[in-house]
Amino acid sequence: MSPQGLIQAFSRTNRIFKKIKDYGNVITFQTPAIFKHAIDEALQLYSNGGETSFIAPSYSKVKQELVDNYSSLLTLINESPATIDISGSSDEFLKNFIKKFQEMDKSVKAINTYEEWEKDNDAGNETDDNGDNLVIFKVNGLTLTKETQDTLIGKYNSAIEELKRRVTGPDPESLEDIDITYKLELISKDEVNYEYLVSLIQKYINAYGDSEKFKAIHDPAIDKYIENLSKKNNKLGEILFGVWNELKANPENFKGKQAMVVINERINKIIDDKLSAFCDEWCVEKTDMWHYSKFFNGEGELEISNMEKFCYIDKYKETHPTAMKLIYYKQVREMARTLIVDEIKPLLI
Repeated sequence: MSPQGLIQAFSRTNRIFKKIKDYGNVITFQTPAIFKHAIDEALQLYSNGGETSFIAPSYSKVKQELVDNYSSLLTLINESPATIDISGSSDEFLKNFIKKFQEMDKSVKAINTYEEWEKDNDAGNETDDNGDNLVIFKVNGLTLTKETQDTLIGKYNSAIEELKRRVTGPDPESLEDIDITYKLELISKDEVNYEYLVSLIQKYINAYGDSEKFKAIHDPAIDKYIENLSKKNNKLGEILFGVWNELKANPENFKGKQAMVVINERINKIIDDKLSAFCDEWCVEKTDMWHYSKFFNGEGELEISNMEKFCYIDKYKETHPTAMKLIYYKQVREMARTLIVDEIKPLLI
């Protein structure tokens, strides 16, 4: 391939897609040395005006950055995130905390792109010394537990809101030195766990017909993954438990199928049934409800435009003759929000 062709191929592979995909992988099956040389030349040609230093940092360097950034964050907060006094802290401290937390989060994002990390991270699905706390990562004597992560995220969000509260004006200059729109990688970790879990289930589907592999179809690791996911997302956990238990009981029913497709079909069926029931009860347009279900972020009120076209008040009055238009619209918004937040969004991981 030409240098420009290689760069274009890499760019397309690495193209992000919402929350689902934030990086890509390129795998070389033939002539890796030649391919590497071609990549090096292409990157030299198109990065930084032809400079010779361009390759992504080594795994050891990224790992050390994670250790350094997490250590720096712990030092700032005296290794006790729960005791951070957001309202009583200075602007300087809050900004420093936000920056250091973002740097640590970026390190987590970076290291997750390296294959070595899966083997090097000593956490897996371990619990802490008390046996009841999921460990996110454990490296070089540093441990980030699920409890600590959740506390840090809560303090981080509170720090941003506190700084925004303290300033005035539509575009406060005092917040220009921090990125308040930064998207945390730690929050999206569930997506990685979910996709990894589905890949584990797929291995058993692919092994159908191999009697030796199917002797071990009772896999405690998968049970533990689903159990941990269910603690945070019970509705999705129920679906995964259902698919997993069916696979163990009747593996022949899954022959030649893709686990992700099977799970998505069940998710879509549940969502479709719930939306149909809601739309039938409130006389609203189902297509629009699908749209709001996918794009409403769950924060604030559900804003619905063109309610006259979306909601059929005349049809609703056939069974509710005393219904008043404005009250009906208000009820539709409130009930739709409850349905989306409580029933649908948990399934749209």
